[in-house]
Amino acid sequence: MEVHKYVCGQQVSFTDRRIVAPGLRSEFVIIKLLPIGDEAPRYEVQGSHETFTRVADEAILQTEPVDPKLGMRTAS
Repeated sequence: MEVHKYVCGQQVSFTDRRIVAPGLRSEFVIIKLLPIGDEAPRYEVQGSHETFTRVADEAILQTEPVDPKLGMRTAS
């Protein structure tokens, strides 16, 4: 059985900037862990600039900071 990698309140970003819309090039916060069931872990996330939430698969999330202007990971 898979378990969630991230926790509520954790900041994440979407992984692949080449295919992600410009609106997704910012930081998001995990709002809710969704039940796993037969699927991979999924999360309800919300961007700091948004008034709504969206669902994201764990495979497309990362914790590395992203430069929203460049749409790429910043050096740690």
